Amino acid sequence: MDSRRFLLPELIDTVFEYLDDHDLYHCIQVNREFNAHGIRFLYRSVELYFQPYRSRSTRATKQNAVWSQFCCYPELLSYIHQLTIHVLSEVSVRCPIETTPRFENRVEYILRQGRNIRTFNVFDLYEASGDEVGREGQVAILNARVIRLAQHIFSVLQDLQGYREITLQGDQELLFRLEDKSQVVSLSTTGFRSPSQYLLLQHYSKLCRLNLYDHIDASDFDIVDFERIFENAPLKYLQIDVTDIYSLPRTVQQLRIGSSRQGCHLTQKTWQAVSRLQHLTELYAGHKRILEEWVPFAFESPNLFCLYLEFASSGNRNQFRQQILQPILAASKSLSSVRLSPHLLSGSTLQSFSNSTSTKSITQLYLISKHTKFSFEDLVVSLDGLPRLEKLVLPFPLIMPCYPSGDAEVNLDVELIPVTGTPSTGLNRPVILHFGHCEAIAASCPNLDKIRFYVEENVTLVSEEDYDLFS
Repeated sequence: MDSRRFLLPELIDTVFEYLDDHDLYHCIQVNREFNAHGIRFLYRSVELYFQPYRSRSTRATKQNAVWSQFCCYPELLSYIHQLTIHVLSEVSVRCPIETTPRFENRVEYILRQGRNIRTFNVFDLYEASGDEVGREGQVAILNARVIRLAQHIFSVLQDLQGYREITLQGDQELLFRLEDKSQVVSLSTTGFRSPSQYLLLQHYSKLCRLNLYDHIDASDFDIVDFERIFENAPLKYLQIDVTDIYSLPRTVQQLRIGSSRQGCHLTQKTWQAVSRLQHLTELYAGHKRILEEWVPFAFESPNLFCLYLEFASSGNRNQFRQQILQPILAASKSLSSVRLSPHLLSGSTLQSFSNSTSTKSITQLYLISKHTKFSFEDLVVSLDGLPRLEKLVLPFPLIMPCYPSGDAEVNLDVELIPVTGTPSTGLNRPVILHFGHCEAIAASCPNLDKIRFYVEENVTLVSEEDYDLFS
């Protein structure tokens, strides 16, 4: 038996599958057997840039080298499973720099010869913009060039046989130039300016992920029904920036809904649309505040796994507890990770955690924000209902392990440090965590591994004058 050969080459493939390109490049130079196995993984995913940042950069040089390899060794193209092109990534406004052959011709050659390509991604397909004086002509030239590139690549996709999953990111006016939309599985887009444009989304029959970056005017949804538009699409992930919406795709499992507009509030109509989704596993909701008061209604998804609620101002905390938090906790059976704005919390809100059976499965609890509108006494009570908690993230409280001298260095990014003495809230100081709290937390959460304190840039640092409070 030749001991120099590997008896189980499939083990090499298992290892190579987890290596990055840098390590793979070194592995294929070990011997011929490593080369034969590793070369397939080195070219499994290829990225090309239409306008590499600073065209004389390392990225442009490497891209030309890869193209030369494809020309000399076309068999390498059979190893490609995923092809990604970046159109206007990190590009300054200037006339496009052309390659030989042209970029779209390179992409066409790879698509036609790479018969095993099953995933094709187009990122950063936006129109260029520039405010500099004298740059208008360059912007127009670059935009015209991008349009020709998109048309050429999309026409090639139309001609190719076989199914491949396509991901598109860019302005909808450019992305919609692809006539056959049945292979698009992920779409991230901007530029929707009229209700009729939303109706075009129903042609994406295989769409699984959708990101709509622009804020959507509430008046548009008087005539647009998202549930009907996506009734035949297996949409699983949706990110939408909206104030008021009547319906959402019923198949959505991961939802990010919020409003980037100043003064926009969470409305009853919007929350009803969210609550009707029966397959939600992850929910992120971020608005200014809860403006309306409504009779609580059922949250219909029992499978919620991750919950993230962020509101810019507290409003009525009882509204948040009764209308939002309690219906979610009542319905959820496997809630594991929760992120909440602390300024939404009160003693009664935290009490909801200890009174709900669904919180027994929570392993991670994040309270994030510069606001600290809760006491550690309230927190201790709520943690009594979280026996499986493993990670706790809190806003930064003022913590002193001892009475430091005036020249002592204070470390603000600290782990849990017990503090003896009586908690103090005088002189507008944050609530102090003391040893009694720590004992109660340890007793309530036997699996708790770590407490981290979230520190924001605008948190006031402890100064020498603050030390007088503890002396």
